[in-house]
Amino acid sequence: MLTEVRRREVLELAQQLVRIPSLSGREKQVARAVREGMQKLGYDETRIDKLVLPGKTSPI
Repeated sequence: MLTEVRRREVLELAQQLVRIPSLSGREKQVARAVREGMQKLGYDETRIDKLVLPGKTSPI
């Protein structure tokens, strides 16, 4: 169960994320926001995986 403080922090992160445009193939900004939010929430390790989409020759 989340504490009230943690619930508010998670809700604020979710609200921030839905405001960031993140069309398919253009998720870099939202991925960075997720990583930063997780770091603020105290996660020990965060990372953004590199993904090559079909038809693409370089990582996002």
